[in-house]
Amino acid sequence: MSIKRFGVSLEDEILESLDQYVIDNGFANRSQTIRFLIEKM
Repeated sequence: MSIKRFGVSLEDEILESLDQYVIDNGFANRSQTIRFLIEKM
């Protein structure tokens, strides 16, 4: 499976929530977290 890169624009509050989610759940980075959340949905 190849990985493609794309950009996402988020409000400050949403980005802060995402960053906290990364920390709270032990993900290595935002990309890993977003992949997990997309697959979960």
